[in-house]
Amino acid sequence: MVNIERIDDDAQWNEYVERATGGTVFHRSEFLGTAAWETGAELFRLVGKKGEHPIGIFPIFLMRKGPATLAVSPPPKTGIPYLGPAFITDPNIKFRKRAKTAHRFIKECQEWIQETLSPQYTRFLCNPRHTDTRQLKWDGYDVTPFFTHRLDIDRDEESLLKSFSRDARSSITDEYSTEYTIEERGHEAIDYIAQRLQERYEDQGLSFALSPASYNRLYDQLPDETIRAPLFLIDGEPVTGRISLMTDSKVWLWQGIPKPKMDVDIPTNDLLNWESIQYARSRGCTTADLSSGNTERLWTTKAKFNPELVPYHEAVLSSPMMSLASKFYQKI
Repeated sequence: MVNIERIDDDAQWNEYVERATGGTVFHRSEFLGTAAWETGAELFRLVGKKGEHPIGIFPIFLMRKGPATLAVSPPPKTGIPYLGPAFITDPNIKFRKRAKTAHRFIKECQEWIQETLSPQYTRFLCNPRHTDTRQLKWDGYDVTPFFTHRLDIDRDEESLLKSFSRDARSSITDEYSTEYTIEERGHEAIDYIAQRLQERYEDQGLSFALSPASYNRLYDQLPDETIRAPLFLIDGEPVTGRISLMTDSKVWLWQGIPKPKMDVDIPTNDLLNWESIQYARSRGCTTADLSSGNTERLWTTKAKFNPELVPYHEAVLSSPMMSLASKFYQKI
């Protein structure tokens, strides 16, 4: 039997995240707390246990707007690409037993969500390591594949560069007449990049939930060197930048890169991406998540780095009776 518990202790939760297959930086308490704080959602951190042994984690956000109640993981427009459940299992256990335990955990979580939260609309974006979505389908969810780009960076520099397209290699290795530097400047960089991101979204008629305060909160609360914000400078002045996230083995090229306000004859995107990859390699990371697999106008830019296309899954539970909640979700 699997028991579902709500965990409020940050340190205990993060310990489970570190043990979980599919646990990501986005599952950490610092990220979840910031997302809840920014969106006004109520956070439920669920842990499944068999006896005293944890077998899985599942963060859920409850959002309300008038009569509409939504259970989501992650909440929209928080920069979290995927979240959902992650599993704490013995890799030596055979597939049948491992799958049955995972299915039971998912089923018990769904029952807990429906009985405790009574949402009218439920949506999860499961992390790429959660490949077995059959239980969600069996529980009535519509499951749709989404995609991200994953790059193997556990190679020597020459082999890695050789795998890129010709234009990407040229962007990285060419010499430029304009003098530039790429530097980290802590909160100054975070504030600059966050402000430029907000301006970019506003120019496109879009909104982005994470404020500069949220970026700074993550910068201060996450473990050292988890979040990096290098600036691209010309003549000592910043023109753009990017925000990356790192764990022991993986780097996410997360936010950016805002288009420079001035005309720049340097491929800032490629150079910033390469700097982030090189830094991650120097810290022992073996893979990079390049994102943008679901956006038609962006995927070719990431494709020139010759990544692997990796699926993850959206699971939605909806019905005609949930149309109001569904419309509310689309608005936010």
